[in-house]
Amino acid sequence: MSPEPPESEAAGLDADITARRGDFEVLAALRVRPGQVLALLGPNGAGKSTLLRVLGGMTPLTTGYVRLCGRTLDDAAAGVRVAAAERHLGTVFQEGLLFPHLSVLDNVAFGPRHAGRSRRAARAVAAEWLARTELTEFTDRRPSALSGGQRQRVAVTRALASDPDLLLLDEPMSALDASAAVAVRRFLSRHLASVAAPTVLVTHQALDALALADHVLVVEHGLVVQQGPPADVARRPRSSHVAALMGLNLLRGRGDGNAVRLTGDSRLVPPSQADGEVFASFRPSAVTLHTERPHASARNVWPGRVDGIAPHGDVLRLHLAGPVPLLADVTPAALADLEIGEGDPVWASVKATEIDVYPA
Repeated sequence: MSPEPPESEAAGLDADITARRGDFEVLAALRVRPGQVLALLGPNGAGKSTLLRVLGGMTPLTTGYVRLCGRTLDDAAAGVRVAAAERHLGTVFQEGLLFPHLSVLDNVAFGPRHAGRSRRAARAVAAEWLARTELTEFTDRRPSALSGGQRQRVAVTRALASDPDLLLLDEPMSALDASAAVAVRRFLSRHLASVAAPTVLVTHQALDALALADHVLVVEHGLVVQQGPPADVARRPRSSHVAALMGLNLLRGRGDGNAVRLTGDSRLVPPSQADGEVFASFRPSAVTLHTERPHASARNVWPGRVDGIAPHGDVLRLHLAGPVPLLADVTPAALADLEIGEGDPVWASVKATEIDVYPA
């Protein structure tokens, strides 16, 4: 059997997971303290939902263990596996999955009732939670009478009312339209702060992780490729996927002092000395475009071709193909002045002071 966790970890989630689904394998170590929100961030098919299914008791471990509040839920070596219904979890799925034949009050009362409370006591707990989450007006409605965002807020309230040892959120905003997603994200931000249990949030949206999480694990191809506080992950991405989510350019190369050698014959001048394998990241707004090779103060100049143009807020985001693929943000007026469109050659420049360089 795997060793017992330190006392500091016993009150939260402590998991060391290796799990296979068909030919796919996912490996990750999860440590979440009570009251902390861990976001599993990554593209579709990365392994995030497999990790959540392991925590929820729906997918068995290949090797490793899962402990919650000092209780062993899974231990592959010891043959321990607690059934999903006995794990005392609160789970919110993409679609909410409210009971269609029950009122909102009885949906929220389901957890306390399942835990052994009388119908009257469970309804009292549900009414208290609906008041706390400002959903009392929906008390007597059926789920079919609610909007998607309202159903999802009720689903979150139902999970919280069960007083779970672990809260699992499986992409709770992904099935909502933009305005409903904003409302549910705001709802979660306000109410997760009062949750005593650890929370694991699965998402492929950077905004969810930045707004809701205390810590982020980035999962790609079944492996954790980056982890840390959301602001650190956003500022210094370590994969092209995370960089794209955060809206940053990300280049990788080898520093030899005053320059970073990129792919081919390209190079980058960093803001300070760089040695060894490094990443370099910078905002698309830091990229300046020219129709001819510039001879200005910017020391980083690369040729390219406009590979695509798309609206991005108040600006246009250009995808540049070439030796150094880039994203560049320009105003519609600036693009008109340049007189360039898709397929046209351009020169891109970036000042060294706009670039963040860090070890790979």
